[in-house]
Amino acid sequence: MAKPHPDNDDRAQAVLYAALHGDPAACARFGITSRSLRNWRAETRRNGSELSETFRRYAGAVCPDVRAGDFGAWMQGRVKELSDVMLEKARQIDPKNPEALRAVGEHIGTLLETLTALTYIGRLFQREESDRQTGEAS
Repeated sequence: MAKPHPDNDDRAQAVLYAALHGDPAACARFGITSRSLRNWRAETRRNGSELSETFRRYAGAVCPDVRAGDFGAWMQGRVKELSDVMLEKARQIDPKNPEALRAVGEHIGTLLETLTALTYIGRLFQREESDRQTGEAS
């Protein structure tokens, strides 16, 4: 039996998952080729496409009430908040406790994954804003 064709929700989720976990992990999880993932990623940047609209809806769930132009400031605020929490937790651990050190390492990994996803989504928003401004100037 043939695998069903991925709908826009599946495709948007695959692009976001790749932003967090990398292309190979997204391809394995969603059973897709790297070429499909690249094509879907490019389509999320095309204004007016159904996938672009679906992707924006998912991105909006990550950062509701944030307009494209404000995304950079919003992202910097979230990264600073996460960094502050990490620093506070790191100050509280016993440096001789291997489990505590491992936990801090895991939290840093989570922070980096989150930063990667936010950066990727931010670039998509910035491109959308740039495309919109170019269209208004024409």
